[in-house]
Amino acid sequence: MRCVFILLLIFGCTNSVLAKASELGAWAGEYEYSEAEPPDLVMDYVMKISAAGSVSVSITGHMTTIHLFATARMNGDRLLGIFYDRAGDQEWPKLGLKCGDRMVTLVRNGGNKYYMRWAGLTSQLDRPVAQVEIEKRK
Repeated sequence: MRCVFILLLIFGCTNSVLAKASELGAWAGEYEYSEAEPPDLVMDYVMKISAAGSVSVSITGHMTTIHLFATARMNGDRLLGIFYDRAGDQEWPKLGLKCGDRMVTLVRNGGNKYYMRWAGLTSQLDRPVAQVEIEKRK
């Protein structure tokens, strides 16, 4: 009897993990956002999210190249938190991020509309906007 209970427990946990992975898989892809300021300042943000929940973030633009690694966690059906793990090539103390800090939150607003809410990671052009539309490419 104990063996049957353990198997049911393992089966239930496995199904839960698989369900979470498939839900997170719906977020998998490449997300892009660009911001610009006259006369020629442009910053490009690219987030690549894997079905397993690992995230790479690249920020490039005027005298800036930042690579960060993060983890994605779902919060309901329409929110995805992106949490800082570590910096890539160089540490960027000016960002002030520590492991586990929420960098941004992605919001799925029906259909194919996605928004990014800034958190520990903010606009590199110091724009005071709390949420921006972000495009899912793949």
